Amino acid sequence: MNSFLDRNVKEPRCLKLFIGGVYQFTYNDTQQHVFTQSRLAILIDMPSAHHNFENFVPFEIWMAPPATKSPPPVSDRNHVTLHALGWRPVKIGACPGYTQTHEASGTMAKRKQYGLRPFIVTTVHAIIGTTLRKLAIGVSRSNPDLSLWDPGMAQVAISRTNKFSDMIWVGNKEDILNGLIDVLLQDDILANYVDDMIDRLSINPHEMRDNNATEMWNTVAVRNAPYSITRQPLPCDNSGFVYMLISIKTLSTLYIGQTHDLVHRIRLHNDGFGAKQTRSIRDKPWGLLAYVCGFQGDKKARVAFEKRWQVYARLNRKTGDRSMHGAIRACTQAFPEFLPLHLKLVHYGQAAADYSELIIEHEHNNRQSGHSH
Repeated sequence: MNSFLDRNVKEPRCLKLFIGGVYQFTYNDTQQHVFTQSRLAILIDMPSAHHNFENFVPFEIWMAPPATKSPPPVSDRNHVTLHALGWRPVKIGACPGYTQTHEASGTMAKRKQYGLRPFIVTTVHAIIGTTLRKLAIGVSRSNPDLSLWDPGMAQVAISRTNKFSDMIWVGNKEDILNGLIDVLLQDDILANYVDDMIDRLSINPHEMRDNNATEMWNTVAVRNAPYSITRQPLPCDNSGFVYMLISIKTLSTLYIGQTHDLVHRIRLHNDGFGAKQTRSIRDKPWGLLAYVCGFQGDKKARVAFEKRWQVYARLNRKTGDRSMHGAIRACTQAFPEFLPLHLKLVHYGQAAADYSELIIEHEHNNRQSGHSH
């Protein structure tokens, strides 16, 4: 049962106390509101030999200031320095404890222990923003428990100390290097997406090709997002939009319209109260393929843009391009006619496979507030 409790509670079976020891509180002090779970603490004065530990009489320990993620060096663990750094003494007693049930045997047990546990290691994410004097870190290609899966993790880990020589790498040298190389060579999808969005939504993008400037920086391809397009938020302002819907049933029928409230309008189309062309049961449900923003509340501009987009889409179909890509490109063809408006096209992909999962989630999303399509 002790082994079972070791896995299920934060308090150790045996709590070892020593001067200068670093600990973490294991629970929130809901009575006095003095400390919170995981906050750091340092033992400066060892309780006397006559201290009544059997009855869990509280003893003094120094508590760290809020948001402290690492302890001071051993030479600074004294009353004067800790007080200057914002640490203060508090009393710690037994953790309230919660009854744990062993499912296999049905046995119920509770561990009574002081609400402390030794602070020995931490995670990469927990030390983001912290500069450490020394850092021992384990990275491995062969050990899944020590393998990194995102380039950002390696970047955070190796930037926690002022000098690279202050890092202690634990394990086989070749295995560590292979583990770092593997993760650093991975494509950081989220970082690439953010960089692309910043570049495309900037008035002065980093790169502009003279022959394709409009399509490059006026277009945001949401299909590059590192998560499902069904989770993409839709704009909720009333500045005005011209949009293109795609029939999720046929994946070929398209509709171009304009509105001041995109979320509400898409709901109307799927509820049968939108334009006449979208009311047929053969085409519903409708998914959002693309929309243009930047009209700044100018209804005349968006009505005019809607008509020009429709014209260019028909022209593309007549020339044999009936693809979604052709319909989206028709939108960018109209951009030069609407300067100096800074219009932006946001589209959700050009492959039919991008929309297959929308069929499953359509009914669920319709019951939500309309912030996803």
